[in-house]
Amino acid sequence: MRNDSYFPFIDKHLVKDFVRSRVPGLAVARELHYFDSAAVTSMTRWRWPQIDDGGHTHLLKATHLSGGVMLVQPNSTKCLKAPCRLGSGRGLAPGHVVTGAAHSRAAQLASCRHWTTFSYSGPGSETVLYSRVARGCLLERAIGGLTEQRDMKLFVFGGRLAFVMILGKRFQERGAQEQIRINDEYDVSYFSYPSWTRLYLYEAVFLHAFAPEPRPPYLEAMVADAEALAAGFASVRVDFMAQASTYAFSELTFSHHACDGGTFMPPALELLYGSLATTGR
Repeated sequence: MRNDSYFPFIDKHLVKDFVRSRVPGLAVARELHYFDSAAVTSMTRWRWPQIDDGGHTHLLKATHLSGGVMLVQPNSTKCLKAPCRLGSGRGLAPGHVVTGAAHSRAAQLASCRHWTTFSYSGPGSETVLYSRVARGCLLERAIGGLTEQRDMKLFVFGGRLAFVMILGKRFQERGAQEQIRINDEYDVSYFSYPSWTRLYLYEAVFLHAFAPEPRPPYLEAMVADAEALAAGFASVRVDFMAQASTYAFSELTFSHHACDGGTFMPPALELLYGSLATTGR
């Protein structure tokens, strides 16, 4: 993240051209509209683009944040990852839904405005550098059924995959009595590669019970795609949205959890992966 040349790969709008050029056959979400910060600032009301998209579900997301994702349907909007906002400017918690076309569009505009003015802060924090990515909002078609999707994060050092982190049930509905926290995620699992055996690894700030995951039938193809995208970088986390029989590119991340509270345990593995991330070998 300290190199300016990394910023286009972090930008969720610009990175898609890189992915298509590096791995032409890899599925990438179809982008329907992009709003830069100037366009969002000048809006007095949400100008929803005219889309004939066969009734597909859409995602509205920030280009430069690790969060900021909304599920958009014709008459409702759901916050998937904070920060999200209501039309009044108040916070909209992950998992909560705004109904009615007018209220939904107001929430979308308020969220975009918040995202394009949002700046990370904190002395010495790597997250400050994310604010140097061009701010904007993009609307894209959701790939597949969200409730079946898993978020697979492949940690690649020196062009070779080291291990896989899986977030399951990320978009599933919570029960009415379950507390929803900001960016809450369930069923976090780690697996070694190529054996696909459980890796006894966890992060100090995220304690979750281990959730068994079957070896994906496309694992080798996904790994090849991740390593192709990671070529030339000492360390990068390549994320995919995965379903039972298919997968699609999600994003590239050069600082896991923005280097903020993502310490791996046990310490020996933290030191090993830290060394790999620094040296690329």
